Amino acid sequence: MKWDKIKNFLIVMLVLVNLFFGVTLYLQYRQTNYISGTDLQRLSQLLSGSVELPAGVLPAKKQNPTYYVGSYPEDYFETTAYLLSGGAKSVSYVTPNGINFVVGEGSTDTYEFTYPFGFRYVYKANDAAGIVEIDPDYTAKLPDTDFINAFYTEQAIKKFLYADGALNGSDVAGGLRIKLKCGEVYFDSAKNLYITTVAQYVGSQPIYGCEAVVAVRDGKVVYVDGNLILCNLEVSSSEELLDQVNLILLENRDLSQQSADSDGSAAETDYGDGDDLVQAGDTAQGSADTAGIPDASAETDAGIPDADGTSGTEEKYMLTSAESCLCIWWNAADRSKFFLLPGWKFVYNGSVVRIRDAVYGNIYTK
Repeated sequence: MKWDKIKNFLIVMLVLVNLFFGVTLYLQYRQTNYISGTDLQRLSQLLSGSVELPAGVLPAKKQNPTYYVGSYPEDYFETTAYLLSGGAKSVSYVTPNGINFVVGEGSTDTYEFTYPFGFRYVYKANDAAGIVEIDPDYTAKLPDTDFINAFYTEQAIKKFLYADGALNGSDVAGGLRIKLKCGEVYFDSAKNLYITTVAQYVGSQPIYGCEAVVAVRDGKVVYVDGNLILCNLEVSSSEELLDQVNLILLENRDLSQQSADSDGSAAETDYGDGDDLVQAGDTAQGSADTAGIPDASAETDAGIPDADGTSGTEEKYMLTSAESCLCIWWNAADRSKFFLLPGWKFVYNGSVVRIRDAVYGNIYTK
């Protein structure tokens, strides 16, 4: 009887100890990965009258500190066209911003590349439909499709854009894979097209500006237009980041200064020399140079204009959304390397987008 009491006592103590360690680990996790509610409240008090921060708009969860490095070879256009076409022979034409590759006889495919990651693909079947052209504005008017057709559409897109495993295949480490996420899939019955928008992610982080409109007919991709990274990442590492509270304080400083400028001119942004960029693996360390993605879906600007196009002194900037993302930066000394650096996408007044990288705190521009 005495032993039963001792055993029950030890079990209770063991449960209490486990609960204690569980609560302690949880509190440490929250402290490391989240901004406290007190700090978010203080942030609202520190902001000037120019910037408004509604409660709940700024996420409390901190960003993953991982950044990534990839190679951008001189023959990127040629290699990508070769992989996507399944090794088919092609004729190339130099354009002002890149290269076009035409593949096939009679029924031709066109692969159009613009520096650095602009990509447009058009399949031309030898039928009455001819070349598919898509105006993204009309897709919202189309009905969305059922789950089964949406699933097969997404599978066809992933197989084509990643060259049936040649890109992001099983030989690429899971943490370095660039994932494709499809939006709503719409069906155009008149053209027999399934249409969607795809975006690229690494882990849970979207790559800012990397998205494209894609159309599928009869299980085959017939149209792609947008910006997509069609090469593999090589290494990843971690860097100490500025959290969203510090970045919002930088935003408040810059936007308040712009509002105070009587002549409406935007304050200059210091992009830094990037000397602190961490060397990853065997890659050469160099300065990170800003390089925007052509034809990105959202405009990024160092200044926020009024509705009439001028920077007014009474401008109010209300933060309407904030999300973490990855920004493409380039090694200034060696343009064959690009970096995906953590950053934050801030949207003001429902439409104006500003991106800040979380390594240096600089404005990311095209």
